[in-house]
Amino acid sequence: MFDSDYLQRRDIDEARAELDDMRSAVRDMQHTKAAAKSDAVSQYEVDRVELRLEKLKQAHLRLRDRMDRVELVTEALFVHLESTGALDGPGLRKLIKQIDAADGKVDGRARKKPSKKD
Repeated sequence: MFDSDYLQRRDIDEARAELDDMRSAVRDMQHTKAAAKSDAVSQYEVDRVELRLEKLKQAHLRLRDRMDRVELVTEALFVHLESTGALDGPGLRKLIKQIDAADGKVDGRARKKPSKKD
């Protein structure tokens, strides 16, 4: 009878150990699955950021092209005004300062005058 009790106890202990191992394996798999899901979410976020970055790069290129065009037109206008005697360098600088100050703030930026509603 002792051998049977002993063997039965051993079987129960082995079953418990196997169950603990299985539980540990399940936890590991859940952790791995969660990590994989997190990696998938992270990859999704990375993809979104990369797409946004690409769109910003394209917008930057378009803005740079527009600024180049504005610079070209501005230079052409000044050369024309200067060649006709309508405006010279010092006169242009004075006019720029006046326009800059028109919004109440001399900051090197052209802004519309605030409306009375603002």
